[in-house]
Amino acid sequence: MTMDRASIMQRALEELGVEVWTSTRYANDSGTCLRCVRGTLVMVPDDPGKPYFFQADGAEELEARVRPVFERLADEAAGALRAGGPRAALLAAGDALFQEGYESGYEAALNEARVVFERVVLGKYGALPPALSVRIQQASFADLARWADRIAQVRHATSLIV
Repeated sequence: MTMDRASIMQRALEELGVEVWTSTRYANDSGTCLRCVRGTLVMVPDDPGKPYFFQADGAEELEARVRPVFERLADEAAGALRAGGPRAALLAAGDALFQEGYESGYEAALNEARVVFERVVLGKYGALPPALSVRIQQASFADLARWADRIAQVRHATSLIV
């Protein structure tokens, strides 16, 4: 049994008589939205360090009721994982591999975006000073997006990446 926070939250809600109508992943695939029949929306990030939250009338009261049930179910799931022996160890290893694959996929996509961005800049402005090439190869997605917005407004590559 793996610790899926959305499943634990759904069980906690159901124990309190709150029916979950539908469950969808966040657009950035970092959590789950649980839509309840009564109109409540529960946002459950995958990262256990980030809090879940409720949106709707009476959300504060529902959250207060859910919190102890959620914590109890999460503790039970963690205990089952620790006591699960080889099967649990295999599932935990699978979860770790999934996370590693996600992170390596992110890095691969970022590296490809850097290459494409540098190609665009080279095509528009010609040869770049080595310092700019280094900055592009170390850029984050946010850096690349910010710099891409400037390309149409800038005439010289040296003032592009500030």
